[in-house]
Amino acid sequence: MQNTNSEFLSVPWAMLSDTEISSTCKLLYSVIAQEQLEDAPCGRTVKELSDIIGVVPLAVTTALRKMQEKGLIIVHEGKSTRNRPQYSYTVVKEYKIGK
Repeated sequence: MQNTNSEFLSVPWAMLSDTEISSTCKLLYSVIAQEQLEDAPCGRTVKELSDIIGVVPLAVTTALRKMQEKGLIIVHEGKSTRNRPQYSYTVVKEYKIGK
């Protein structure tokens, strides 16, 4: 499932070498960052994100929560047209080790 204009995703070198961040978080960060470059905040569902990076939805939910706790992403909450919770994600502009 690739709906992006780019062939590649990029992970900041500082994040790549940070052993406290899981590889799932690194992949999600790069997907969200790419979506943000192409559009507004990433509005993909957990299921879509899990299909993109090849993990189960629970792993995506856990990784998103950890990234939010570490200050790597900002989670925006909203409501869908059916009044259901809907989330979008933006990455923090600069990644620094130990942040």
